[in-house]
Amino acid sequence: MLFPTPLTTTSIAPIQRPWKLDLNILDIMYLDVKIHYIENERRNSLMTSADSIEVFLSQWKKERPDLDPWPVGILGRTQRITAHLQARAARWLAPLGLSWESFSLLLALRRSGPPFELRPTEIYRESLLSSGAITNRVDRVERKGWVKRFDSPGDRRGVIVRLTPAGRAIADKAIEIHFKELAAQMARISKKDRQMLLEGLATLLQVLEEDA
Repeated sequence: MLFPTPLTTTSIAPIQRPWKLDLNILDIMYLDVKIHYIENERRNSLMTSADSIEVFLSQWKKERPDLDPWPVGILGRTQRITAHLQARAARWLAPLGLSWESFSLLLALRRSGPPFELRPTEIYRESLLSSGAITNRVDRVERKGWVKRFDSPGDRRGVIVRLTPAGRAIADKAIEIHFKELAAQMARISKKDRQMLLEGLATLLQVLEEDA
């Protein structure tokens, strides 16, 4: 035979692939890897970026390498965090006619439960106010109709401060806004980091209160 028989399409056996490409599975795997990569990059960015207190610590380490400034890192950050959050809270409380001090007073009464009344010394202990500010703050919220003073039974010079229905309504509205806005401010903190932060701060506060 001078020429071979030409091949036809029917004479070529189909190629048997040992596996089949599943694009859906690969897409899912790719997205999963990408999400983990983004989360790691976000975490690394937060950990490596220097806050204002870290700058102070670096300066002290350079100027006084014989000292370990880690306690200042805790104190400085808690002070800065408090200042930032109170300034922002003032902005979302202002439309309700509340300052940070009046808000803290009303919440101490609301949190105490029925009949929503406390003595001034109890307000000081249960709120975030200084003792010297209690009388002035009570005067201000009383003028707004949010609290009323009553004589303390068995104590001629003592008084009781009681939350009015209007005061309870404004306290309930304010705390809903406050919790929501605070959560938004801290949304970038992971649940795991949040729990570690809560436990660490609770331990520190307990130690300081025991030693007070």
